[in-house]
Amino acid sequence: MADRAASADLGPILGPTLPFAAVGLLTTLYWASRGASFAYTFARPSRLGRYLHEADPVSESGSGRDGSSNGGRQQQRPPWALVTGASDGIGKHLAAELADFGFNVVLHGRNPEKLAKVQEALVARFPSRKFRVLIADVSRVPCSGCVKPASAAAEDNDSSQGHVHAAPASAPAAVDFDAILAQLADLHLTVLINNAGGPLYDPGPFCGVEAYSARSLAENVTANAVFPLILTSQLMPRLKAASPALVINVGSMSDQSMPRLPSYSPSKAFLNCMSRCLALDGLFEGGARGDV
Repeated sequence: MADRAASADLGPILGPTLPFAAVGLLTTLYWASRGASFAYTFARPSRLGRYLHEADPVSESGSGRDGSSNGGRQQQRPPWALVTGASDGIGKHLAAELADFGFNVVLHGRNPEKLAKVQEALVARFPSRKFRVLIADVSRVPCSGCVKPASAAAEDNDSSQGHVHAAPASAPAAVDFDAILAQLADLHLTVLINNAGGPLYDPGPFCGVEAYSARSLAENVTANAVFPLILTSQLMPRLKAASPALVINVGSMSDQSMPRLPSYSPSKAFLNCMSRCLALDGLFEGGARGDV
C-alpha cells in the first residue's frame, strides 16, 4: 500500500517533465547518430577496389605504320584516377595512395615546376604506373568574371582597408574545360577526387569578410566550389560510361559555419551538399551509394 501511494504521489511531479524528457531523449539520439555516422566514415572498409577495373578492350585490327598486320590485337585500357590539387599536401599523398593501390594517376595543379617534381618522385616510387600532368588554375573559371579581373586594371583598391594591391604583370589563363576533356580523352577514368582549394591567406587566414577584396572572395569561392562543380559536370558522361566510377569531394570541418572563414567555410558547405546530391542521383539511376 505504501509503494502504491508513493507512485501515485509522483504522478503530478513526473507529468509536466515528460515532454522535456522526451525532447532530451530525442536530442541525445540525434547527436548519437551523428557521432556514429562520423565514426563510420573512418571505420568502414575500403571499396576502392570496385573502381580498379579495365575498360572493355578495343580491337585494333589492320596494318601498322610499317604495313605489317597486328592480327586484331586487343588494346588494354587500365583505370586512371584524376586528383586535383596534387602538387602538395593531401592531394599529393592521395595520388601516391592511388598509385600504390594500382591506379594510373593524372596529377592536377597550377604550378608546372612543382607538379614535375611530384611526377618524378612518383615515377621513381611506382615504376609500373603511369602519370600525367594537368595544368589549370582553379580560381580562374570564366564565371568568376563577376568582379574585375586582375588584368583589367593596374590596381585593385580595397576601400575598406585603404590598401592598394598591384596587379600581376600577366594574369593566369582562364580554365579551358574543353582542353581538359581533350587531354583526358584517351583515358579510362574511373576515379575523380576534387581536392584543390583552400582558405584565403592575404591579408591573413582568419579575418573578417571586409578584410578581403571582392576579387579574392570570388576567386576563393570559385576554387573551392565552382571549379569542382563544373569539372564534375564535364567529366560525368565519361565517368558514367566507365561505371562503376567514383567521385570524392574533399571536405572540411569548416562546413559547419566556422567564423573568420567568410568564403572557405560556405564553399565547403556547398561542396558537402553537392556530394549528397550526386550520391542521391546515383541511387536514383540505379547505382550504389558513392558511385556515379
